[in-house]
Amino acid sequence: MEFECDEEKNRANRAKVRIFRKANRREAKSMAQNKKRIRPDDELPEMTKKEFSLAKPLRDAMPDVVEAMKRGRGRPKVADPKQRVSLRLDPRVVAAYKATGTGWQSRINDVLAAALPKHRAKR
Repeated sequence: MEFECDEEKNRANRAKVRIFRKANRREAKSMAQNKKRIRPDDELPEMTKKEFSLAKPLRDAMPDVVEAMKRGRGRPKVADPKQRVSLRLDPRVVAAYKATGTGWQSRINDVLAAALPKHRAKR
């Protein structure tokens, strides 16, 4: 949208500001009176003493849920986790593997594992 002069631009900006202005006291009071109060507790009546006496512990009522809650968060522990190492490689080697997409570090690991000697050399 192009404007003929700065005055038109200023008028347009003032119109935008009017849309988002703060409500005055009279308007705020009117809006507050018109709002329907929402109380989520109205939908759930309070439990009676009889209902409390009939309640069961969660571990008795839903043991599968309790068991699922006991399970640890995150990835399961691996028996033989990989080790973090710092390794210096030629930039062209790294660039070539990165160009193959995600999992490039695993592919380097596979190549190194395949290059392992068949028999251990004696020291």
